[in-house]
Amino acid sequence: MTAGARPGTCQIWYCGRCRAAYKSTPPLVDPACTCKTPLHTLHPTTVTVPPTPPAPRPQALDDDEARHRALARRGRRVRVTFEADVDTAWLTRGADGHQHLTVLVITDDSQHHTIDTRLPGVRIDAAHPEEKDET
Repeated sequence: MTAGARPGTCQIWYCGRCRAAYKSTPPLVDPACTCKTPLHTLHPTTVTVPPTPPAPRPQALDDDEARHRALARRGRRVRVTFEADVDTAWLTRGADGHQHLTVLVITDDSQHHTIDTRLPGVRIDAAHPEEKDET
């Protein structure tokens, strides 16, 4: 299809040399054939040109969303923190013979997360009891 396509169904004849459209009935598609004399084909191809979707409306960002988008760059170091309840914790022995702690936590929205304490930068702190919501 070419850039000048409009929505609808039409018959398109394609050039036998360059394989570009040289004629359409009704003229919904602009001809793209650049040959001086197109190599005519006997039968047209029926093509349905879909309408172009409307452009997305610009959306205002709140301060947190703008800050998050500014931080979401590849290679940027960030600190992600969330509060969760410990569901299970277990010790496992690595290939080097050292034991390490793995913690399974559940957030308030019932999502499960496994936290491997061997990873650099992992820090688990206790939440203050007065900060916990009483529901």
